Amino acid sequence: MDINQVANFLQISSATVRNWIKHSYLAPIDTTGKTRFFYQDVRSFKEDLINGRINRLRKRANKNRSTSTSLPIEYLSDPQKVHDINTAAKLIVEHNVSADEGLFFLTLNFLSQEGLVVKTARIDDLLAFKNRFFCHHQIMQEMRDWAKKILFKSNHDFQLKILATHVPQVQDFLGVVYQSLSAEGKKSQSGAYYTPRQIAEGIIGDHLRAPHLKVLDPCCGTGQFLLVALDRLISMSGEKNAIQNVWGQDVDAIAVQIARINVIAKCKTQDDVSPHIYCGNTLFENAIDLFAPKPCLEENFFDLVVTNPPWGAKFSSTELSQLSRLFPQIASRESFSYFIEKGLEYLKENGILSYILPESFLNVRIHEDIRKKILNNTSVIKTASLNRAFKNVFTPAIRLDIQKKSPPDSHRIEIENGKTFQVEQKTFLVNRGGEFHINVNQDDSIILDKIYSQNHSTLTGKADWALGVVTGDNARFLSSTKLPGYEPVLTGKEISKFTYHPAKHFIRFESKELQQAAPEHKYRVKEKLIYRFISKELVFSYDNQQQITLNSANILIPKTDQYPVKFILGLFNSSLYQYIFRKKFNSIKVLRSHIEALPLPHWPEQETNQITGLADTILDCGINQSRRNHFLHKLDELVMLQWGLTKEDMNLVSRSLNLKEKD
Repeated sequence: MDINQVANFLQISSATVRNWIKHSYLAPIDTTGKTRFFYQDVRSFKEDLINGRINRLRKRANKNRSTSTSLPIEYLSDPQKVHDINTAAKLIVEHNVSADEGLFFLTLNFLSQEGLVVKTARIDDLLAFKNRFFCHHQIMQEMRDWAKKILFKSNHDFQLKILATHVPQVQDFLGVVYQSLSAEGKKSQSGAYYTPRQIAEGIIGDHLRAPHLKVLDPCCGTGQFLLVALDRLISMSGEKNAIQNVWGQDVDAIAVQIARINVIAKCKTQDDVSPHIYCGNTLFENAIDLFAPKPCLEENFFDLVVTNPPWGAKFSSTELSQLSRLFPQIASRESFSYFIEKGLEYLKENGILSYILPESFLNVRIHEDIRKKILNNTSVIKTASLNRAFKNVFTPAIRLDIQKKSPPDSHRIEIENGKTFQVEQKTFLVNRGGEFHINVNQDDSIILDKIYSQNHSTLTGKADWALGVVTGDNARFLSSTKLPGYEPVLTGKEISKFTYHPAKHFIRFESKELQQAAPEHKYRVKEKLIYRFISKELVFSYDNQQQITLNSANILIPKTDQYPVKFILGLFNSSLYQYIFRKKFNSIKVLRSHIEALPLPHWPEQETNQITGLADTILDCGINQSRRNHFLHKLDELVMLQWGLTKEDMNLVSRSLNLKEKD
């Protein structure tokens, strides 16, 4: 096994695998100059981890095994409906009934409310699947097929209670209950977080505009997108056409069963029609085999492919090997990238794909492969910011709409990000790694082009980098008071522009005992920059006291005579560089790749010295805030003037950052 295979097997990052090798928790073998492991050794290690025999690492490794559950409140806000859903879920949990069995009986309750099951029927009659107690043939068939897969263990008391539970009028009621029963660890591993209805309505409303259009959701879950599409198609052409034109697939058998029930309940007049919703792994199946009831291929591809694909789903080593063969262009091994490729396969020419993706898709380097494929081969219609769309998912989400056709030279993308504007698609292609700069309007583009078109360098290959310490056990390694052998340790909270505040914690730095630590000499250099890692802006402090940092504060050590440390300090803390960072990356994390993309100017020595001198002066201001602000203003103005910005440019930068405009 290689490092990536071990990471997937243990459900941790490859960086953590390397840290564990460093601290001798994992012992690799050396074959052909590459880091390799015996499968048996890794399996034994995993067993020790799970059984708690390696307690220090257990918490980190088990974060994807969380058994906590929560109601996906993004679905609804009515307190009474929330109460009803929680009551149903709690009843299943308290009676120690499996999700499958509990949802089966809850579905019978739901169907009786929908008029598809006789309300007065006894449980025994329903479980005998007698025709006279079912008002819809296909429903009876669905419930019979579902029952064959369940080993019933619940008692009569539970069954009566769940059948008497109030079912609120909620779209995809069963799906919301199922989601609330699913452990967070399971959702994290599978990347399965279901889509709020308002997002689905926005996508379907934009693109489903004719009754003949065929819709596919390749990761349909319990059918949120399909239900919205059905509503729209029914209003245009009736139930028969609607049910024939929505298709779905998902790997989760219970979710698929619920989706099929949901579709039938919405199309009650279609008594003998089986929904086109299947259980299977879309990535590993052939589109033609799954979705082609007719021999003519063109008729069996889709006009619209919509989904919220899994983000960061875990794959086995066997699956990864298979995915590498199926999708050789995808190097990131990211689940949503595979689904984009597969979705494009399913589309007709000129068909539209609309996916919900993590914001990191736009500019993180690992996603370069799928971005460039999209930019080179499709016409991007829209990107729209959705902010934090999913409970317990801290990554902001975006919506990406693309059309399966080559982009015309003048094709423009609609950007929705608080404001709505358009950008030529070809401008993204010239960005490093095909990054989507969705915060850059036409005026911003002029300013950024003015800067980046000038001769400049970057820190790539001209600096050392170090992460802050990860202790693995803060209670053990940190102290709130200075003990013998302990020294201050800085966190991101203590880092401010130019200077840092006194540390609130102390550490005994013994790198071999820590879960992650950079080589000590990187902390002990004569001078370095410390920057806040979790931040929406650039925050760099100067350090010449050899300070240790925790992992919320990372380290930059410039190694170039051309750019003094304090020059970079002044440059990166200036308003113009805040503007560049916000427009190009708009990230809540300051990554090394972001910093390496910042332009370092080729200015005469005199101008460089001026910036360095101003940074030095600001460092000397201490608590004199008015004097500090005066020199910060001078620094901002000098940096923008040196880059050749006009007064109008400066005011645009100020407005963008909500600063006072230049006189």
